[in-house]
Amino acid sequence: MKKTLTLVALFGLFLMVSLSCSKKDDEYILKVRVTVNDTTSVQNALVHVYAPVEPTFVDYYGYTDEVGETGEFEFGNRAVVEVSAGKGNFKGCGFADVVLGVTTITVNMKPLDDEENGCQTGS
Repeated sequence: MKKTLTLVALFGLFLMVSLSCSKKDDEYILKVRVTVNDTTSVQNALVHVYAPVEPTFVDYYGYTDEVGETGEFEFGNRAVVEVSAGKGNFKGCGFADVVLGVTTITVNMKPLDDEENGCQTGS
């Protein structure tokens, strides 16, 4: 009887520990990497993540760190968002399909007047 109770207690403890762990692959997370000239990481670039639909609550801002990456932007479900990054006279835009797990995209910045920076005119 003691063996059975011990096994049940161990199984219950194992089940409780395995279910209580937070896993990154059951969340929708976006990380943004910002570069210039396709290779050089950009530190302290302002990153804007937003959904271009109304009504929406997806409107996040962040800055890149010393390796050119933002922290994690978390979403409650799958989302398609626009991403813009800028610093000084440089800007880059793109979009991301945020799926289950961690999605990382790279935004390459170009001069503001460059038509190939991925941004719409006036944005």
